[in-house]
Amino acid sequence: MRIYIYLPFIGVNFYRQGPEMVPKADSKYPDWLFQVHLSPSKKLEELDPEMPQYWRLLRKHNIWCRNNLSKKF
Repeated sequence: MRIYIYLPFIGVNFYRQGPEMVPKADSKYPDWLFQVHLSPSKKLEELDPEMPQYWRLLRKHNIWCRNNLSKKF
């Protein structure tokens, strides 16, 4: 998935004065930047129970459910 950037970067320059930032060529950025995972995270049903990600998400889900139950009472 390729993300298209519009020229110039609007709102990136947080100073009141000065020009807006203009992106550099792709070769000026590190390779890992273009490999960052930007898609939505996987659901619990899509993960393998043998993977640590499954157990982390399960724990997070259980905490979320417990917190929501405690708000109701």
